[in-house]
Amino acid sequence: MRDMQGMRGAASAAPAPSRPAPVALAEAGRRPWWLNLFIIRRRINLLGLVRAPDDPGRHRVALIIIWAGAGAVLLAVLSSGWATILFFVVYPLLWAVHRTRRSGVVATVIFSVGIGAMMLVRPDHDWIRAAANGVLSCLFSLFIGLWFWRLYDVSAVLASALDSERVARETLAAAQAELAAAERAAGRAAEHQYWAREVHDTLAQGFICVITLAQAARTELIRGRADEAVTRLDQMEALARDNLAETRALVAGEGPSALRSGDLPRALRRLVDAQSEPGRTIGIDLRLPPGLARPIEVVVLRTVQEALSNIARHSDAARAQVLIGTERLGAVRELVITVTDDGVGTGGRAEGTGLTGMRSRVESLDGTLTVDPAHAPDADGHTGTTIEARIPL
Repeated sequence: MRDMQGMRGAASAAPAPSRPAPVALAEAGRRPWWLNLFIIRRRINLLGLVRAPDDPGRHRVALIIIWAGAGAVLLAVLSSGWATILFFVVYPLLWAVHRTRRSGVVATVIFSVGIGAMMLVRPDHDWIRAAANGVLSCLFSLFIGLWFWRLYDVSAVLASALDSERVARETLAAAQAELAAAERAAGRAAEHQYWAREVHDTLAQGFICVITLAQAARTELIRGRADEAVTRLDQMEALARDNLAETRALVAGEGPSALRSGDLPRALRRLVDAQSEPGRTIGIDLRLPPGLARPIEVVVLRTVQEALSNIARHSDAARAQVLIGTERLGAVRELVITVTDDGVGTGGRAEGTGLTGMRSRVESLDGTLTVDPAHAPDADGHTGTTIEARIPL
């Protein structure tokens, strides 16, 4: 009561929030000594020490100060029952300053035993009241402390899950970016391959034929065969017109212009005539089945075109033969394209753009392409070449 009266007197004597230092010191002298300790605690930044448990030195200081404060509260219990209010301050600090769940439980039990012991030492001690205060305070602190520890564990799990999700999202985004880059690169490569094959099989072949016919026309003029030279020039003009039509069809995304009329045999014979010249004879034998699909006709035309172009440019052949027919192997019926020459042979050279494009076209229809010597080496070491493409019908 004297303490409360002193506190009321101090409160009634306060004329303003701001006081001179002598008045504040006089009022501090009228407060209970244990209350002054916890007012001073605010000025030494004890919570700052508690918030840095990873620093061993600061942690030891925090432990000493918290336990000193806990001891001061227990001593205050001897002089005033109001000191029990500070239990709600000490218990959280004990949980905060100890690093493990077990040490927090031990600290709570020790402080609760101290509460009971101090209440038994009081002059007006009551065993039941002392035990009840100690046990109930301990249980309440354990419940709150362990609950906070549980929240901490759950928050740690959630933080870990969120971090894993973030890493997974970043990994997924990186994988998607890599996949998109790979798809773009594959698209560019496929587009490049498509245009390289189409230009090689259309414009390049046409220019080669034009060059061949121009050379043949020059030879005829040198030999004085004007009529033969005019024939070659007419062939050059027709071929140039066909090449222009092929260019327009390529730009428009259409099929070969030679197949617009649907006459594959005629287109193949024109190819043979264009590649034939003095000193090189090319025969053709066509046994095409009726009703060939347009994709198969395109592959047949391009395969023969590339094979004849290779003969004209590389083989130095005197004779060549184009055979197209069907064969049945069991239940499978195949269209067989065979182009043979008696030239020098491949000599083991790697496939160029033409053969690679030819193989790609045939395999796009689930077919096969083989390039083999036509015969054993002759006296000059020439083996000739046989190109055979098989396309299932």
